[in-house]
Amino acid sequence: MKSSEKNIFSRVLHVSGELTNREVPVLKDSEIWEAFKNGSEEAFMQIYKDNFHVLFRYGSQFSLDQELIKDAIQDLFIELRSYRKNLNVSKIRPYLMVAFKRKILRYKSSQQKKEILHYSLTKGYEYSLEDSIETKIISEESSINRHDKLNTAMKMLTSRQKESIYYYFSECMDYNEIKEIMGFKDIKSARNIIYKAVSILKGYLLLLSISFFL
Repeated sequence: MKSSEKNIFSRVLHVSGELTNREVPVLKDSEIWEAFKNGSEEAFMQIYKDNFHVLFRYGSQFSLDQELIKDAIQDLFIELRSYRKNLNVSKIRPYLMVAFKRKILRYKSSQQKKEILHYSLTKGYEYSLEDSIETKIISEESSINRHDKLNTAMKMLTSRQKESIYYYFSECMDYNEIKEIMGFKDIKSARNIIYKAVSILKGYLLLLSISFFL
């Protein structure tokens, strides 16, 4: 990203303390996006602040280079401002995650020397899970063994299954949002892949627990 663009972006995000500190009413995604399309900088900053950390955490699934992730996020929002009048979005976060995934993969492919997290041309990306997911799936397990057991169980899932439960547990997305971001034709497909993934995890974790006592 050009330094001049970064400076412009920085000025926009900190346009004034008055705008930054002003209370913004809770609006639907469609209302926020419509305000953004109509030129509202408050709506733009709200979209940015609501999604920056989510996108950064998501980007960490693809690259360990924090500066690359930040650059990709900033470039994404610069492009959003440039083309907003032509963009029709009903669900903001799923749209941003799809667009961001495409962008960071392009960044990464052009910088082969950068360190990459869990990537394989045949298997895809290994979506890692957070403690909150572990707690939901195996809350009865001790904290010492829980992480190792879940990581072992995760190896039993396909890349798409890992991706689906990342969205469902880590990002708290609903089935419709997962359908959109993963390109499924219907909600049933999203529900089925998550159900199967969780069933595999639970079954394998049960086997690990039984073997521990044998």
